[in-house]
Formats: sequence, structure tokens, C-alpha cells
Amino acid sequence: MSDNGDFDGFWQLTSIKDKTTDTEQKTNDCYLSFYLDMMSLQKGGTCFGRFEITDDSLKVNMINGNLDFISNFGFESLNENFAVNKISSKYLVLESKNKIISYRKW
Repeated sequence: MSDNGDFDGFWQLTSIKDKTTDTEQKTNDCYLSFYLDMMSLQKGGTCFGRFEITDDSLKVNMINGNLDFISNFGFESLNENFAVNKISSKYLVLESKNKIISYRKW
């Protein structure tokens, strides 16, 4: 049984805000899911990774995929650290150095 709390489940990407240009990209065709210590990114294909939750952060290590694919999700590298700005049973907001990434529970 997983003990990831509100993280577990299927999330739909709703927006990516670029903090350097102050622009926001709306989307509804990218999905992220968490279960146990595995995660998947889905948009026409699938990329898998492992993750770790510590305090107010999410550490991601993608196992497969490439930067072109994961950039659809606001990721800028295969190994990424995010601040968790908001997590609830309905919303997830992650923040990296350059991006604010918003999801809704799907």
C-alpha cells in the first residue's frame, strides 16, 4: 500500500508559468501519475521515473524519456527538484527554479 497521501493518483496538467518571461501556457493533454515510488508522464507516449517526497519538496529522477518529451510537463532536466507550493485532494502546484506548474486531480 502506498503512503504518498494526496500525491497518489492521476493528475492533469493545467498550466505552466515561466517565471523568467512571466508567460503562462495553458494545457489539458498532459498527465502525471504517482503510485508507491513510481511516477509516469503521459502525452501520446509515456515516460517513467522515480520520486521522493520530503517535507515541502518533490525530487524526481526520470528513468526513460528525453528532454523534448518531459519539457511538455515543465521539466527542464531528467533529474528535477520541485518545491511543493500546494497539495490537496484536488490541486497540485509545483515550483522549480524557472517554472510554476499546476495540476488538477483527474
